[in-house]
Amino acid sequence: MINRNNKKGFTIVELVIVIAVIAILAAVLIPTFAGIIKKANISSDTQLCKNMNTALSMAKAEGKSVDTMEDVLFAINEAGYVIENLNPTTEGYYFAWDKKNGLILFLNEQLGLHYPDDATLNAADCWITVADDAEADKIAAKGFSLYLEPNFEGPLTLANLVSVDAGANAGVDLDISNGETKTIDIRGSFDEVTLAAAGAHINQYGVANKVAGTVAKNTFVINGFVQTLELSSGKVEVAATGVVNTYAVATDVEFASTSKGIVVNGAPAGYTSTANVTINNKAELEAFRDIVNGGYNYDNVTVTLNADIDLAGVAWLPIGNFVRGLNKGFAGVFDGGNHTIKNLSNEGFSVAGLTFGTNETTPGEKVEAVYGLFGSTHDATIKNLTVNANINMVDDGTHLGDSVGAIVGFASGNFTMENCEATGSVVAYDAVGGLVGRTYANISIKNCKNSANVSADVKCAAGIVGYMGSAASYTQTLADCSNSGTISCAIANSADMDRVAQIAVWQCGSSGLEAMDVCGAFAHDDNCKCPNK
Repeated sequence: MINRNNKKGFTIVELVIVIAVIAILAAVLIPTFAGIIKKANISSDTQLCKNMNTALSMAKAEGKSVDTMEDVLFAINEAGYVIENLNPTTEGYYFAWDKKNGLILFLNEQLGLHYPDDATLNAADCWITVADDAEADKIAAKGFSLYLEPNFEGPLTLANLVSVDAGANAGVDLDISNGETKTIDIRGSFDEVTLAAAGAHINQYGVANKVAGTVAKNTFVINGFVQTLELSSGKVEVAATGVVNTYAVATDVEFASTSKGIVVNGAPAGYTSTANVTINNKAELEAFRDIVNGGYNYDNVTVTLNADIDLAGVAWLPIGNFVRGLNKGFAGVFDGGNHTIKNLSNEGFSVAGLTFGTNETTPGEKVEAVYGLFGSTHDATIKNLTVNANINMVDDGTHLGDSVGAIVGFASGNFTMENCEATGSVVAYDAVGGLVGRTYANISIKNCKNSANVSADVKCAAGIVGYMGSAASYTQTLADCSNSGTISCAIANSADMDRVAQIAVWQCGSSGLEAMDVCGAFAHDDNCKCPNK
């Protein structure tokens, strides 16, 4: 008997019908699901907007500065909201920071206001983060100011006149062509800025390698550093905090009589650059920092601090953001005016743009950075200043702090410090000092004291100077200095007796080099501690 398989498959007609039904269901349900997901994202982003505004309000109540997009991002991150460059999850929607009213706004796909309902949207007051040139042009066309996300790839070319902040980016080219009468700000580090803005009043902050083109008679104001100024028409003012390295403009460019800044080369006839600069607030301290980092070292210029400054709410980028050994950095006189800079820290939102490097002592595949209020100095004088610090730059597996101090990380050339004090804590990998991390310099340090707790991961920790170059190579004077902070470090091996001895000298820091006699060349325990005098 023959067994036959009587199972019957689907006919082609049946399969076509099933596929058609599935396609119909998909056409109906997918938009529905997409709509449900979008509504959920909008609801989530609206709640996030509320939370971020609460975080900003709390930051202000605590006395923290919320004056720039960097401040906003820091405050949000510090409150625990890890949000990448202020972007919502809803596709096509945006968060905007309303600087005038101090609010985060949630905008729809047409860049109209979605939340808060009772807010008033004025694009000119709002900043939006952008990732590329095409997005920037779209948002600028609506009149919003632009904050460039990290790794923004320029050039940035704008047909509308809006404020631009380069954020953590360096070396982006900016081209603005617009005849509108308007006031805008240009912030951050740019390579070449080209302007055709006949109606604009432009405030420049930060650093520009070159500024060229035309501006209006109602003024281009330099508050930061311009390496080369090559305008062909318009009016220029160099503000009190401003520096122009090379002034090479056409004869019909007007130089404002209100100019008070520094013009190094090619200053207009009759103009004498200032030899004294004053710093009155955090914004001016940051402007001074950016100018030094842009390449101007303030040689033969005295910079005077006129007020106490609180750096809470910002991860500090050092003045002189250079690796050690380059003979670069601040080269003038910084007079603290007996004022205090407090809450200096590298912690919180990332220190954007910190310069890392290597040398013969850098372990493995790691990189290191110097750190302090001043990173690197060369032929500098620091006096009459107190810095309260909370620095933690121990080895994180990749990055480490080598040459770290509350006031100066690394000093070369000729270095003078007088009447200075460090408080708080300074923790790093190597060459860690309360006041100064490391010197390869002829130094004179007088009437200085440290009460900061100092700790090094491997070796060389001290109250006054963490590590000094050989006394045979440099003139070294330490007088009337004292340490009351707790000092600790881990000595790599007992063969490092020369460094152990120096640690004993500088962490005791009683009244000069005779501290060697107080502690003895090898007076230390396993934690490299020396009795304070």
